Amino acid sequence: IMTVSPIQLPADGVSSATVTVHAYDSLGFPASDGSRIAFSQHDTTGGFVKGIIAPHIAYTTDGMVTVTLTAPVKKGWGRIYAYADTVGSAVVDSFDVQYLAGDPAIIQFDTTYFDSFAANGMYFDVPVVVLDAYGNPVDVGTEVTFSATLGDIQSPAVVSNDTGGAVTYITSHETGPAVITAHSGSAVATAHCNFSEVEGDWIMVIASPYIITADGVSQSTITATLMDTTGGIFIPVSDGVPVQFM
Repeated sequence: IMTVSPIQLPADGVSSATVTVHAYDSLGFPASDGSRIAFSQHDTTGGFVKGIIAPHIAYTTDGMVTVTLTAPVKKGWGRIYAYADTVGSAVVDSFDVQYLAGDPAIIQFDTTYFDSFAANGMYFDVPVVVLDAYGNPVDVGTEVTFSATLGDIQSPAVVSNDTGGAVTYITSHETGPAVITAHSGSAVATAHCNFSEVEGDWIMVIASPYIITADGVSQSTITATLMDTTGGIFIPVSDGVPVQFM
């Protein structure tokens, strides 16, 4: 009978657990002192990861042996096997251990489309990936906060998938460059984007009131609404686009 304590370890290459095996003979009595117990781990097929077991072979005292399992630097599940006598023997027990990602240490922006943001008030994706110090994706639900030097950016966002990915959204009616900063734990990263001017191809003019007395004094307010319809929908143009009245 094998037990592992603790059953979860940080995937940091340092943390360790104690593996204990209680061995019994065919009559249910503790195995004789000096009985050989061999240890192995599931290979990496099926997504399993392997730590380090030391020693690989141990000999019982009062029917019991203990060895040390050291975590790998890759997160995932590991499966440990204990065999009576030699690896591959018919008498075997197994135990699963989980290796967990560490705290956020690395943030990576996907800036593929950052040069094409239109300053039209629409929201654009800002995707990031958050990793621990060993490149493992952090846990789902990890919070990421954002700020920007131009426009409005939604904050915070949370990691939503097993690859450490999180997405927030940014918008601006102003044109120009912006610096986006992301924080998660002790990890900080910045990315540069640019909001380009949207000039518009549709205009609507309203006069209020639309009838005034021709006396050289009465006034009407003229309002022009300039929109861009390139994508098949009406979107306000960027702030600062000139409109000429004649």
